[in-house]
Amino acid sequence: VKAVSGLVSFQGDGVGVALNITVDPTQKSPLFDFLSSPGVKLQWLQHAHASAEYALAISLPEKNRTQAVLACLDAIAKANGALGRLPTEAVKELETKFKISVADSIIAKTEAITLLLPEKQELPRGAKPLPTLVIHTEDAATAEAWERFLPQLVGDLVGAAATPQPGTETVQGAKVLTLPGSELPGDAPIHYTRTARVIVIGQDRAQVAKALKADATLAVRSGAKPLSLPNEPVAILGVVSLGRLITTLMEKPKPMGPVVPLEANPVLPNGQVVPENIIADLKKARQLFFEKLSALPHATLSARVHQNEVRLVLFQPQVQNGGLNALINSAIDWLDKVSSMSDPNQRHQEHNRR
Repeated sequence: VKAVSGLVSFQGDGVGVALNITVDPTQKSPLFDFLSSPGVKLQWLQHAHASAEYALAISLPEKNRTQAVLACLDAIAKANGALGRLPTEAVKELETKFKISVADSIIAKTEAITLLLPEKQELPRGAKPLPTLVIHTEDAATAEAWERFLPQLVGDLVGAAATPQPGTETVQGAKVLTLPGSELPGDAPIHYTRTARVIVIGQDRAQVAKALKADATLAVRSGAKPLSLPNEPVAILGVVSLGRLITTLMEKPKPMGPVVPLEANPVLPNGQVVPENIIADLKKARQLFFEKLSALPHATLSARVHQNEVRLVLFQPQVQNGGLNALINSAIDWLDKVSSMSDPNQRHQEHNRR
């Protein structure tokens, strides 16, 4: 990276944030190659319904598609400190093991992927919610190849002695196949279904069947307006509920199990326990902040490569008609209560006066 520049601007009733990252053209970048695609098509996002917490359509590059995809996945695995084989090595092993061409017959003919997280998923107890994948292929043969390959892939990932045989159930008129996935990262069964050129993979059978049908009238929106394509082609386009995303990241999961520790009130450095009324006020202020944050409509997110720059654009609509003020005020009130805990006696007196 040679330079980074940004711009924050108010547009209509919203606020936009643009970030330009200039890279050295002499250096090889897996992400740069991955984002060098012909552009997203709007119909790819019509599989994500308006209630989704986020939905991103990712257009895969046309030139050297397999190499660009696998190189990016390898880089992500390395950055996360993953142990074991890299995606490139896994593809070679799967091709040898099952005598199939994963690189040329499946990845090379996959046009795009839509990632979406439904607002609500029916999951087994203890399962971790993962996004639903909508895979867009160039032809029906590739979608069929994906359907045949998934049991082999899942069986290999869980170390099964033999390829698992999927169960079948008809949901909302769609034939949904199910594979056991208790040893996978989400710790939940894998459901999948397909049409001629689309295959959907997810953890919730009903949501998988729902995502199979593209519907422009029910598709994700940016605020009150239907989502539209930018003037310039983009490699990634979608919407994200910033409020729900931030709330999810900030919320700590409650302990589970037969023995759950009791929650104790925090103790100050002087050894004094923070009074119950102050804790109640703090929780109330925190909850109000999360409510104001979650009330924000979906923001639009896009990414593209132009010459030697990566450009990221985020637009959050409907913040100037009181939405942003209410959010800022709730954040200040919460932070004020957090800081006042350093002097519990003063805070207790203020509470009694009110």
